[in-house]
Amino acid sequence: MCDGWTDGKGTNFLVNSPSESVFLKSIDTTHCLDIVLEDIRKLSIFYNTIVNAKKITTYIYRHTCVFNLYRQYSKRRELVRSSVTRFATSYLTLNCIKPQKNALRSMFALKE
Repeated sequence: MCDGWTDGKGTNFLVNSPSESVFLKSIDTTHCLDIVLEDIRKLSIFYNTIVNAKKITTYIYRHTCVFNLYRQYSKRRELVRSSVTRFATSYLTLNCIKPQKNALRSMFALKE
């Protein structure tokens, strides 16, 4: 049985028997989630998408003219810069790029 924490940082596991409940183990669930997400990241369908999102973000931030154009079309919203090792930042990058899809399309469809 779990104690039902909702903050996602830790969970206590208890063993319940007719005579008493015994504390079994406390785990850091964020670490477990990171491991699961790292495994998901290795799947080719997600890996290719994440690599492409990183390339788009890197390109936009490395070119001032493109960055200024992006800011104009995205209503000054930021893109999350991804890290090399953590899946969570890759997910955040994707999560940030998805809502800006139309702004990115409009920006690259210009005739300038």
